[in-house]
Amino acid sequence: MKSKLVGFLVCMMLITTFLTTAINVENTDLKKLTQTEIVTTSFDDDVPIWKVGHKWIYKIKDINIDLEENGSKAEQNKSFQVHLEIDELPLEVVDDTIDYDVEFKANLKGNYSVFIEEDNSTIDIEGKLIGTTIKGNIFFNKSNLGIKKVDYKISGILTVKIKELPDDWNIPKILAAIPLPATITTTIDFDVPYTLLKFPLNASGYRWGLHGTNFTVNGKVQSIWLTILKFINDIATILDYPLLPEDIAALLPVIDIKEALETRGMDNTFEIPEVPSIFSCYSMDNITVPAGNFSAYNISVAEILGKIYYAPTAENIIKIAGQLGDLLPFMTSLEMELVEYELV
Repeated sequence: MKSKLVGFLVCMMLITTFLTTAINVENTDLKKLTQTEIVTTSFDDDVPIWKVGHKWIYKIKDINIDLEENGSKAEQNKSFQVHLEIDELPLEVVDDTIDYDVEFKANLKGNYSVFIEEDNSTIDIEGKLIGTTIKGNIFFNKSNLGIKKVDYKISGILTVKIKELPDDWNIPKILAAIPLPATITTTIDFDVPYTLLKFPLNASGYRWGLHGTNFTVNGKVQSIWLTILKFINDIATILDYPLLPEDIAALLPVIDIKEALETRGMDNTFEIPEVPSIFSCYSMDNITVPAGNFSAYNISVAEILGKIYYAPTAENIIKIAGQLGDLLPFMTSLEMELVEYELV
């Protein structure tokens, strides 16, 4: 029970890892390119060639994340839920020398709840994200658009409403009620570049899966609140009334992600299992999104879970929609559309 903050941190890292696969550069005024006619394209499209200055802006209407682990009373019950929205999620290619370097920056808004029950003690909190931004770089392999590396920084404020905490956490209510400004700096490296689409695409019953790989997470969590908490806890410990368990206090004031995971007996390298034949494509359809009307590959996710639409003329995905709980255990739904784009 003493390491529950570490578990919460792991959840946050998994969520931001997913988010960064689709995010980019600061909000810019792009000229909206609206197609008045569908461009006829072949049924065999290879990997697009991106150039410096290529830009795409997406709107994410709905991200629902639900991590849940249930066990017997002698074991544990855990639940972590997040609802997020991103009004503008732009991408811009800033370097194409060796890999595609794609910058990103976006504003996040939403709410969350955390429930952890273990060893006859409970953490039950909820709150909102205020003024939260995520920015960084994604590095894509040129040969297949596989993600090789992600560097990102999350800055913002979390509000916290505490419903219940363990008895050995003696945090004063006044401290718990203070909004938490924090910065999370993270680097994610993939052993094998992770690909979603498999080129060349065709619409004749083409099927493919997701290959397995490992990714390694490194980074730091910083907050003035953590510094203050360490100072108060140090004084309280001298007075023989510590606010936090010893292993949690040792992580403050700057939390090293690798060290935090090791405290919980975990490694900072995670496995992504292989998922065979999850995608299929049988047709090209006329699809309308805010960016225009496109002839796009209609890609089914496990036939019924969701749809991904890739348009060769946009050189990218133009729409994702579906209930993805069976494919991504932590992601119950996702709706994303291309709003604007510019190909130089």
